[in-house]
Amino acid sequence: MTLSITSFDLVSRQSTCLQQVKTFPVLQRFRINSDLTSVRPLTDLFQKARMPNLQHLQVSLSPRRINEREAPHWTNLFRILPSTASKLKCFVLDSVFPLNHAGWSNLKLLTKDLEHLSEYDLTMLWVYPPISSALSLDNISRYLLCWRNLESLTLNTPSLGFEVLVVIAQTLFKLGFLGIHIDGRQLPTADSIPILESSLGTLIISGDLEQPLALVRLIDRIFPNLRYTSFAPYQETENDMWTQAKLLLNVLREARSDERARSSHN
Repeated sequence: MTLSITSFDLVSRQSTCLQQVKTFPVLQRFRINSDLTSVRPLTDLFQKARMPNLQHLQVSLSPRRINEREAPHWTNLFRILPSTASKLKCFVLDSVFPLNHAGWSNLKLLTKDLEHLSEYDLTMLWVYPPISSALSLDNISRYLLCWRNLESLTLNTPSLGFEVLVVIAQTLFKLGFLGIHIDGRQLPTADSIPILESSLGTLIISGDLEQPLALVRLIDRIFPNLRYTSFAPYQETENDMWTQAKLLLNVLREARSDERARSSHN
């Protein structure tokens, strides 16, 4: 079956629906809302179909339906994507389920799976499900060098400390949106964090965030142009602390703006 359409939404609970699709010669945007028990039908789809002009791929998942033997199928999906859709610009793997849902432990997303996406010149990369294998600073630095044109990035890994934000700020100069999970239990000293001029406008940060005031001071050093910030700490923290942290971030930004205005008049 060949379909001459540029955008297609597929809501599927049965693999037979996916087997019908063969070729999309002009398809640019493909969104799959899947409640399948296995990702294998998706892998089969991208192995058989041809989407030479696909630029935006979004797959929405339900972790409660994911089979525990999924790792090989995910690896195959990432491996065959470049040959099926060579012009991909946006890759989104998302879900409405929280990161602490037990079903995510069956997904087994691996660091090496991301390596296949490094073949693309992406402008958007959202990988909402947690990555099960450790993603080191060396790994993320290498990948980001391949994605210098990223404008929107979402990553959730349990092993990244605050330093990954520094790497992102130093590498992705076009980034406007960042959603990330970090391990914020051990924060570096302020003197060890460079003062940068990242243009990032939106930051959504989650994880073990135990020191609100110290965290926002570090954030202000690398992301001075934030317009919207959201914090989602895993542990219970007094709301007053996060309210104070956001106020501090605003004060620091306004003080810097005043200083720049003062300098321009001198």
